[in-house]
Amino acid sequence: VGDELPLRVIEFDKENKRIILSALEYFKDKNKEEIEAYLLAHPNEKKEIEDASAELEPQPKGR
Repeated sequence: VGDELPLRVIEFDKENKRIILSALEYFKDKNKEEIEAYLLAHPNEKKEIEDASAELEPQPKGR
């Protein structure tokens, strides 16, 4: 709650009550310095598939 995301509305479907957002579209008109500043402020941790799936699996309880 309260997080701000760099997104641009690319489609608004009033009939189905859907809004399509895109981070790529947001950054298309930004200069290199703005993009680099965002990336430095929001580092993206690389994960392997095994790491992500391990987070989803229930952990055994200790005895």
